[in-house]
Amino acid sequence: MYGAASGFLFMKWTDLVVTPFYIYLFYRIVAGIIDKFHPDPELRKILLRAYWIKVIGSIAVSCIYEFYYKGGDVEGYFWGSRGIYESLFENPLVSFKLLFISPKEILKLQPTDPDGAEILRYIYSRHFFNTQELTAIQVAGFTSYFNMHTYTAMALFFAMFSFAGSWKIFFLMIDEYPMLKKEMAVACFYIPSVVFWGSGVLKDPITYGGVCFTIYYIFDIFVKYRFTLFKAAFLILNVFLVLLIKPYIFLCLLPAIILFVLLTNVRKINSPVLTAMFLPFLLILFGTMTYLMANALREELGRYALTNITETMESFQVWHAAEAKLSGGSGYTLGDMDYSTWGIIKKFPLAINVTFFRPYIWEARKPVIFISALESLFITLFVIRIMFSTGIRGFFRTMLSDPFILFCMMFSIIFGFAVGMSSYNFGALVRYKIPCMSFFVIGLYLINYREKLRRENKLKAKQALKLT
Repeated sequence: MYGAASGFLFMKWTDLVVTPFYIYLFYRIVAGIIDKFHPDPELRKILLRAYWIKVIGSIAVSCIYEFYYKGGDVEGYFWGSRGIYESLFENPLVSFKLLFISPKEILKLQPTDPDGAEILRYIYSRHFFNTQELTAIQVAGFTSYFNMHTYTAMALFFAMFSFAGSWKIFFLMIDEYPMLKKEMAVACFYIPSVVFWGSGVLKDPITYGGVCFTIYYIFDIFVKYRFTLFKAAFLILNVFLVLLIKPYIFLCLLPAIILFVLLTNVRKINSPVLTAMFLPFLLILFGTMTYLMANALREELGRYALTNITETMESFQVWHAAEAKLSGGSGYTLGDMDYSTWGIIKKFPLAINVTFFRPYIWEARKPVIFISALESLFITLFVIRIMFSTGIRGFFRTMLSDPFILFCMMFSIIFGFAVGMSSYNFGALVRYKIPCMSFFVIGLYLINYREKLRRENKLKAKQALKLT
């Protein structure tokens, strides 16, 4: 018996066999990489703990969709990918076509045409007609070649891609700040929303992993100048994945990443005079490049293109607000909306607040939302603590003095504003915000560390002057 026929929506007997096998296999791979490249005992402890947390997150989110939600987005992706898996044994050519077909190509297929009819026979989900959803189905279908279309094992594949992205960002950070291993581990591996929602058969693990890989390889190629064809190809692949699934993430990432690369390279100029002369040109170049790239990608961005963004934001608000009412979910509002430029800007503080500091504990009406509320509470207390430690002036001075910190905070704020303005549903918000959460926490840790170091150096300089 398969799936619902066995009394379960997604799970079947292979979940009890295939998933434990892959948990062990991925463990051996992770442990082997650690033993070969990172033998430091502290690192080994951090990475293995992070692996097991990710595995638990993967199983947890799988069970939530199986037993609590009894469907949801997972249903479309999992059952949609079944056609890709089954056609592999009956008609491999069709299976490979389904891996790369687009919604436009599907709409052109004719049932009267033998080739078209054969492909249409394996289309099991309405999500095939939407690029974002179809890409998630195709990724799920590709993993099903290796896991016998097993639900929890498929979730584990998604989780490992997300985990690999976190791994890259973790090592990017500890290469620069080796004394902050524990702090970077918290930011990259232990944030509950990232662990949980970045681990199931969903779009979010793909986009989160894609964002992490994109940032890592841009840093490696354009800042460290360690170019290889493999890195360039993998960078393009991840940018492509993010653009296909959630183009607005790339739109939010684009200005922050351009500014980061430009500032980092300008800082390498040793002459303060040349640097000062370069800054106005740099700002003009930054604005021009961001605008030109956003417009060049307007076809890929579709409804998220600059010309369509307010209409898209409005439709998202209406959809998520209606969804919250129908499902009894935890909706929120930012008050009366005016979709003019000034009207949207006025909502900026409220949107940032809802993304990083809400839901409040008293707004949680469901167990899943309550966990999110606890995370928001800890983030709030963490920000307050750092603000007291550094002072408002020190906070912004440190943020503006370091290109990577500026990147982390700029991406987080732009993205946090976008999802806070459009979600209107805490259930959706907690998933949508995960691409920026690690970078927001990384930015906070770095601000705290750099400001503390500045004060210690200042104190040492004063003491040295006294001695002289």
